[in-house]
Formats: sequence, C-alpha cells, structure tokens
Amino acid sequence: MYFPQIAASVAVAATVVLGISGSTAIASKAVSSTAAPMAGSSNLISLLTAQKHSNSPTNTVSDKLARQLQATLDKTRLAAGIPGKGGVAGATLAIASRDEGQWFGSSGVADLATGTPVAPQDQFRIGSATKTFTATVVLQLVDEGKLKLDDTLDKWLPSIAKNIPNSNKITIRQLLNGTSGIYDYLADDSAIWQDILQNPYRDWKPEELVSYIYGRQPTIGKWVYPNTGFILLGMIVEKATNSSLASQIENRIIKPLGLKNTFFTARTDSVPGGIVHAYWDIYPQDGIDEDLTFVNMSVAWAAGTMVSNTQDLIRFGDKLFRGKLLKPRTLKEMLTFIDLGSGFGYGLGIWSNDTPWGKAWRISGSGIGTAAALWYLPNRGLTVVSLSNQEVGQYFTSIRNATLELVLGKP
Repeated sequence: MYFPQIAASVAVAATVVLGISGSTAIASKAVSSTAAPMAGSSNLISLLTAQKHSNSPTNTVSDKLARQLQATLDKTRLAAGIPGKGGVAGATLAIASRDEGQWFGSSGVADLATGTPVAPQDQFRIGSATKTFTATVVLQLVDEGKLKLDDTLDKWLPSIAKNIPNSNKITIRQLLNGTSGIYDYLADDSAIWQDILQNPYRDWKPEELVSYIYGRQPTIGKWVYPNTGFILLGMIVEKATNSSLASQIENRIIKPLGLKNTFFTARTDSVPGGIVHAYWDIYPQDGIDEDLTFVNMSVAWAAGTMVSNTQDLIRFGDKLFRGKLLKPRTLKEMLTFIDLGSGFGYGLGIWSNDTPWGKAWRISGSGIGTAAALWYLPNRGLTVVSLSNQEVGQYFTSIRNATLELVLGKP
C-alpha cells in the first residue's frame, strides 16, 4: 500500500516503494505476458517445518551460504536509508530454494526505544501484500461461480456505484488489475490525510474510505494504483458471502494453510505475540524516526491491513503459485499482467518484474512505516522474502539482487 506525499502543512514525507510509481495514472499497454503455474514444480514448502509463532524456523542451507546470507542482510540493511542514520532499523530475510534449502535471518532492532533485536520469526505489517490475499479470495469466489470477473461495480454495490461515474462499465477484473482508473483515495491530494493525522486511532469503515473518491471521473483503461479498487473488492466479497472479509481470508487461506503468524487486523494490540515497531521520518528536517506502530490500519483494510512473517508468506506464495488455492484457469488470469513499462507488470493483485535472473512474480507493498516483498522466480524454484520496519525502496531492490546472486550466481 502506498502512502504518497502529503502537503507540508500536514508534514508527512513522500514515499515511493520498490521503484513503482504511486497513485499517478499512466496509460496501460496491451496485456504483455501471461504466466501459467509451474507444472510439476518442486514443493518448496516441504522444506518448511511447522512452527508456533514463538519458535525460530529451521535453517537447512549450508553453513557457508547461511553466513553469506546473514552478512548480506546486515550490510544491505545498514547501507539503505538516509545517509548517516544507520540504515533501516530492522529487517528479516528468508529464502526457500529447491536446490539450496531454506534460511531465515534477521538484522537490526524491532524497537528503537528498547533496542530489542529483530528475530527471524517476528511479525510485521505487510501493507499492500494484503491485496494478494484479498485477490485470492475474490478469485476463489469466481471459481465457485459466486462472482464473475466481468461483473460490474454497479451490480454488487449499487448504493456506492451511484457516486462513481460510469460504474456500470467498471468490472471486477479492472478493480483487480488497476485499469478501472478509479482515483486513489490515498493520493497526494486526497482530503483523507488531514483526517488521518487528526485522529490516527480512528476505526474506519470501508464506506468512509471510498467516499473520498465520490464524484471523480474514472479514467477507465488507464492504470491507477488500485487502493480504492481493493476497498471496493473487499466490500463485494462481503456482499457476495454475507460475511466479513476478515473471516473469509481466515477461513479460506490462513487456517487451511496453517499460517500461525498471519492476521487480518487493524489494531496492533490485537496481534498475538505483538509486531515489530513501525518507523517513519514524518518531519524530514528533524531527522527523527517517529514510532507509528499505533496507527489504526483500518484506513487500509482490504488494501493493506494484514500482519505476517517471512515463514508464512513463503508458505502462502508457494501454495498460491503452485495452484493449490485457485483453479488453473483462474490462476492464469491472476498471472496475466498489464505492461507498465520498465520491466514491471501488474496482474490481479500481484506484480511481475524482470530481474537479471529472469521473470519474478512479486507480492509486495508498504504501510505506514513498514514494507514487505516476496519474489518468486518460477523458472528457478526460488522464493525470497524480506520485511522491514521502515519504508526504504532501495533496500528491497538491493537485498533482492544480492540474495539472488548468492543463491543463483552471477546472471
């Protein structure tokens, strides 16, 4: 989830995460690539041993590779961020490789005030990685015949749709892949930022979030980062199932996969075991990272409210990409990407990006003071995940490339 630049009067710093433009609209090109699940691919998750959230996961890579991965994580974390500030406060890194085994590591601190170190199994807010969970539930409902990708917004949310011009032409598929052109309610110029800063503890209702886009003309067919689209999708899920989005994600994904460290929750104090603190330099002129762990993330809801850790994200990605959560045709739809240029694409709640080692599918995003990224290289049988408690885009590109080079060699 992106939290873009706010005017100086409300003093929230600009962020662009993982090198993708934020809420600006850009013309989408024809669908550039369609990727199918890897037939007969190795089950990476068989490497993982089920753990309770209080236990460290088991490492199975060679001692040499383990030392190299830890050194790379330490070096990359310290080199990222604002010069002179000591890099990213805390981060975790994990790999699951069909050839090398699995490794889970951590670096830095979970709490700047106490100096508590980050542990490999620690839980972070995962921001827009939430979107992939929401998209998976939507597509499961498509598999069950309860929704269709070509259903229009006005069919499912008529009272909301009447406030959005041309809503009868906006489909569920477009809400998922960002081509609905609906204004991002978290855009730079959105009035919501004044309200967030006035009361960061506020419990937001989805209807309140989408009200910030009422009356704005969608640029249908042009790609706009789909924060608003995913709020609307969450509401559609609740309408189609007559139950909460949280319960759907829990019953369809979290419980069946045994994700012990994954929660759909807006409040920090509701997370068993707690989470790593989140930091953001709100006032860049003072050089101080404020602790924003307390912010109520109902403001992100279906677009960015979840908590997880590297172990659970590896398991989720493995099951998703190997076709264990969706039917083949629906997974193929998810992995059909709009070409955004510069080697990036966006599918149905998921990214693709080119790397020197080949195409990667990416589950990623940021929140207020946290960021997450999972890369899966389908042709290499390799998953890399990293979580951080500061939003520093260059950290993720650096840790991805350094880790891939260690595991796969120079491209």
